[in-house]
Amino acid sequence: MLFVSIALLWQVMGLSAIPGLVVMALLLPINISLAKGFNYTQKKIMAATDKRIHTTNEILQNIRIIKYFAWEGRFGDIVDEKRRVELKALRNRYIVWALAVAIWNTVPILITFFSFLMYTKIERKPLYPSIAFTAISLFLLLRIPLDQLGDMLAHVQEAKVSVDRVEEFLMEDETEKYQQLGQDNVDEEGRKVIGFRDAAFIWGSKNAVAADGSLAFRLMDLNIDFKIGKLNIIGGPTGSGKTSMLMALLGEMTLTKGKVYLPGGRSREDVHPSPTGLADTCAYVAQTAWLGMRVPMEMLRQKKSTQKQDAMREDKATGAVKWPVMKLYLSAMGRWWFWAVAVVVFTTQQLSGVASNIWIKEWANQYVSGIEAVSRIQFGLVSQNAISVSISRSHFTSIAQYAKDTAVSMFGPSPDYSTMDVPEVNVDYYLIILALIGLAGAFLALVRDLWLFFGSLTASWKLHKQLMTAVSRAKFKFFDVTPLGQLMNRFSKDLEAVDQEVAGVAIGVMTCAMGIAITVVLIAAITPGFLVAAVFITALFVFVAMFYLRASRDLKRLESVNRSPLFQQFGETLSGVTTIRAYGDERRFIRDNLARINKQSRPFIFLWGANRWLSFRTDVLGDLVAFFAGVFVIISIGKIDPGSAGLSLSYAIGFSENILWLIRLYAMNEQNMNSVERVKEYLDVEQESAAINEQNRPPMNWPSHGSVEFIGYSTRYRKELEPVLKDVTFKIEPRQKVGIVGRTGAGKSSLTLAIFRALEAEAGKILIDDVDIGMIGLQDLRQAITIVPQDPTLFTGTIRSNLDPFDLYTDDEIFTGVTTS
Repeated sequence: MLFVSIALLWQVMGLSAIPGLVVMALLLPINISLAKGFNYTQKKIMAATDKRIHTTNEILQNIRIIKYFAWEGRFGDIVDEKRRVELKALRNRYIVWALAVAIWNTVPILITFFSFLMYTKIERKPLYPSIAFTAISLFLLLRIPLDQLGDMLAHVQEAKVSVDRVEEFLMEDETEKYQQLGQDNVDEEGRKVIGFRDAAFIWGSKNAVAADGSLAFRLMDLNIDFKIGKLNIIGGPTGSGKTSMLMALLGEMTLTKGKVYLPGGRSREDVHPSPTGLADTCAYVAQTAWLGMRVPMEMLRQKKSTQKQDAMREDKATGAVKWPVMKLYLSAMGRWWFWAVAVVVFTTQQLSGVASNIWIKEWANQYVSGIEAVSRIQFGLVSQNAISVSISRSHFTSIAQYAKDTAVSMFGPSPDYSTMDVPEVNVDYYLIILALIGLAGAFLALVRDLWLFFGSLTASWKLHKQLMTAVSRAKFKFFDVTPLGQLMNRFSKDLEAVDQEVAGVAIGVMTCAMGIAITVVLIAAITPGFLVAAVFITALFVFVAMFYLRASRDLKRLESVNRSPLFQQFGETLSGVTTIRAYGDERRFIRDNLARINKQSRPFIFLWGANRWLSFRTDVLGDLVAFFAGVFVIISIGKIDPGSAGLSLSYAIGFSENILWLIRLYAMNEQNMNSVERVKEYLDVEQESAAINEQNRPPMNWPSHGSVEFIGYSTRYRKELEPVLKDVTFKIEPRQKVGIVGRTGAGKSSLTLAIFRALEAEAGKILIDDVDIGMIGLQDLRQAITIVPQDPTLFTGTIRSNLDPFDLYTDDEIFTGVTTS
C-alpha cells in the first residue's frame, strides 16, 4: 500500500511528491528512536511487573499466616510500593506513546504541506480540486501503512523484550541430575549402591560464591553407603546439611567431584515393574507436603462437599460486558470534570482534521468557480435546472470519454498550465493556515493521549488497590475454594490488560467512531441522497458487526478462562518439581502442560480467523459506501462545487478502513473490559468483619492474663457443610499449658481457627480474659495473640527481614529477642 500510494502520488503531482518522500525519510530516524524508547520502557515495565507479581504470589501463598497476624495492611503497602514503580515505568511508556502518536498525526500534514508548497509556489501550478483531493485521498491511504508501521515497530520491540527474557531463561544452566545419577546405581564392582563416593556438592553453579564473597554452602568429601533394605536415619542440628544431603542424593545439588549412586536417572515411563509390582526406582516424600491440584482438607472431610462448591467459577460470565463493569473503570479514571475535558479535547482534535480538508477545499475552489468547474470536466449535461436533472445516454458516454482522457493524461505528458487562464490566489495565506491547523491537530492529539493516559494510570492504581484489599480481606473459605492460579491470573494477565490495553484501544474506538460520524455527515451534507443508501449499508454493517462481536467476545473469554488452569498447573509443577523429578514423572507433567497450552491457545487462533472474516466483509461494504458516494456526486453535477465533490469522495475512500477498525477495536475493547469484569468479580467477594470496631475496642494491655473460654460454641466451614465444632464448652486458665489430641478431622485445627475468627461462631462465644472476641475488630484480636503455624514459612529476603518484616525494631532489639527466646 505504501509503494502504490507513492507511485500514484507521483502520477498525480509529479515532482511535488518528492517533498513528501523526503519527509518520510527524515522521520525514519525519529521512528527508530521511538522504537528504542518503547524497548527501554517495556523492559522497565516487565521488570517492575515481575517484582510485583512475585511479591503478590508470595503473599497469596502465605495469606493464612498474614491474616493470622493481621499483616494485610502492611504487606499491602509493600505491594503498593512495587506497584508505584510499575506505574512509573508505565507512565514513561505512555509519554513515549503519546509523542509517537503526535508525530504520526503530524506526518500526513507535513507531507500535504510540503507537497502543496512545491506544487503551487515552486512549480506554480494551480491546485485544482481534482488534483487536491486526489492527492488528499492518496495521503489518507499513505497514512494507513505509516500508522501501522509505527504500531508494528512498537509491538516488535515489545516482542523482542519478551523473546530476550525467554532466551535469557533458556540459556540458564540445565540440571545435571540425569548425568550425575545415570541409568542405574551399580558401582564399578557391579554392586547395587545407594550413597556417595568421595563426593562434593554445592548449591548453584560450580563456581558459586556467597554474597560476602566467601564460598557458597557445600557438602564436602562424602563417603556414605546407605544400607539397602534397612531404615537409615540422618541426624544433626538445624543447618548441618541433612536436607542438603537428601537433595544431593536426588541429584538436585551440583556435583563438583566424586560419584553419587541412586536409581533415579530414568523416566518413570521407561521403568518396567517386576512381577511383584515393584520397580527399581526411588520414592520421595517432601518435607512440605505437596499434591498436584491440591484439594482443601475440609472439603475431604465432608461427604457432600463435592456436590456444592461456591468457588469463583470463571465461566459464569456470558454475553456482552455489562454497564456496571464499564462504569467501574470509567469512574476510576476520573470524575465528571475529567470526562468534560476529555470530550472537549477529543472532539477538537478530530475536527482539526476536518478543518484542514475543508480549508484545502476552499483553497482549491479559488481556482475554479461554479459552472467553470463543470466546464473543465466536460460531462455533457443535456438539461439541468433547479427543479429536475435529466441525464441522457450521452452524459455517461462523456464520463467514459473523460475517464479515458484522464488515464491518458496520467501516464502521458503533464498539461501545460502556463497557457491556461489561472486566477491569482494568495497561496501563502492558505499554506500558513493549513500549517497552523496541522500543528494544532498534532498538539491536541498529544494533549488528548496524555490526558486519557493519565486517567488510565489513575484507574490502574485504584483497581489494583481495591483488588488487593478485597482479596486480602476475604474470608478464609475463599482461599479454600479458589485456586492460586486463578487468583494470580487476575493480578497478572487481567491487570496487564487494564494497565496497557484498555486506554489505547478505547482511544482508537472513539477516533474511528468520530471518523465514521464525520464521513457520514459530510457525504450526506454534500449529497443528501446518500442517506437512502446509508440506511441499508448501516443495516448490513450492524449485522456483520453483531455476528463478529458475539463470536470474538466469547472466544476471548474462553481464552481467559483456560488461562487459569494453565497458571495453576504450571505453578504447582514448579512448587513440586523436586518431587516430580524424584519420581521421574517429568514427561507426564510436560504433556499435561502442553495440552493446557493447546487448549488455551485454540480460541486465540479462531479469534484471528474471525478477524480475517470481518476484514473481507468490511472491505466489501466499504466499497459500497465509496460507490454510492460517487454515484450521488455524479447525479449532483452542477449542484455542488468541485471541492465539495472531492471532499466527499476522499472521505468515502477511507470509510472502509475506519469501519473495519471500529468493529475490531470495539471488540478488543469489550475483550479488555472482560478483564475489568473478571477483576470486578473479585472486588465483590465476601469480606471478613471490620478490622477495628471503634465502639468496642479492648484495653491496651489486653490480654494481660491469658484465660480462654469456649461457651456453647458451634461453627462450620461453609453454610452447606456440616458443623465441625458442636456446642463446645471448656475453659483454659491463665498460664496453663494445654494439649489437644484427636484423630484427623476431629477439629483440632478448627479450634485454633475459631480463636482467630477464621471461622465465625454459628452459636455461642469465645472469651479471652473475659472479652468476647466476636465483638471486637479482627485487627485488635489478631495483633494481640500469636500462633506458630503448622507449615514453616520464610518470605523472600534476609533472615533479619523475616524476623522483622516491617523494620519496626533495631538490630540490638532483634538480637536480644532471638537470644532470649
